[in-house]
Amino acid sequence: MQFGHLIYPLSTKLFIEEYWQKRPLLVRDRDRDYYTSLIKMADIDRIIYSLQPDWKQLRLIKQGGFFPKSFMNPDGSPNLIKIYQAYQKGYSVILYGLEQQLTPLSALARNLEDFFNHAVRVDVFLTPSNSQALVPHFDGEDVLILQVEGTKHWRVYEPLPTDEFVARELADDTALPKDNLPPLAMDIWLEPGDLLYLPRGWGHEVSTGTCSSLQIGISVFIYTWSDLLSALLSSLQRENIDFRRALPAGFLNEGKIKPEQLEELLQVLAEQANLDSAIEQLKMQLLARTPNPLPNGDFQRLERANLEAALTRQIQGE
Repeated sequence: MQFGHLIYPLSTKLFIEEYWQKRPLLVRDRDRDYYTSLIKMADIDRIIYSLQPDWKQLRLIKQGGFFPKSFMNPDGSPNLIKIYQAYQKGYSVILYGLEQQLTPLSALARNLEDFFNHAVRVDVFLTPSNSQALVPHFDGEDVLILQVEGTKHWRVYEPLPTDEFVARELADDTALPKDNLPPLAMDIWLEPGDLLYLPRGWGHEVSTGTCSSLQIGISVFIYTWSDLLSALLSSLQRENIDFRRALPAGFLNEGKIKPEQLEELLQVLAEQANLDSAIEQLKMQLLARTPNPLPNGDFQRLERANLEAALTRQIQGE
């Protein structure tokens, strides 16, 4: 599934111009089975049973609290009976990083990474009726929510001021206190086939009503200008020894580092930095996340090619 299909009928051009990193997008009134080719509620226990996700990949959460790790067997595999029991008590089942294990979600993630050129993770949230997994919070990455089955209530809050957002993101403090929530921006129910996009920093509080909900949560972890500058410096320091020289002895004392020294290095950076090399570094970081090709019947094709080659040798030998 391509990104253009996710946001249809909105064009990808309009999305980038009007919404990306700017404001939320809600796409609705589509077929209720729009996303069921990716995953279904009936798949969840089979996925847990067959993939045997560990504690880092499978979490049970209710009102921001984690179900005790006792739902895992002594060998580290998940205990489905205990997971069913927790679900009946109102705990959401969250599976992280399924793009690494399920082919439809792997293909989706790679298509999105091809479009955005930013890293993508695909999580799945199964929430029972009349329940809430997480307390109000904001995310440090852009998110795309695909409502697969059931419905879910979303209250979306205006983003924090930039300085507060940056400070709290760096401190990994993303919870929003109930008694001091930002202004409400959206109050909506997502139906099957709906999509919600939230830029990083927009707060949200999510809960179910009288029915359960299955959602796909896509996190887009952006590369920033800071990342590009780091790659530029990494590339340049291999070519220019000045960037590898030691700071002055006692540099923590005031006045040991002269502003003009830094200005000279910044000038060298501006003049000599290899942008293509830095971009290639970021590209290799992105590609390293998915080193293997998607399964596509290649063993069968290889076997067919071997048979054809053997037949050709036989004919030529005759």
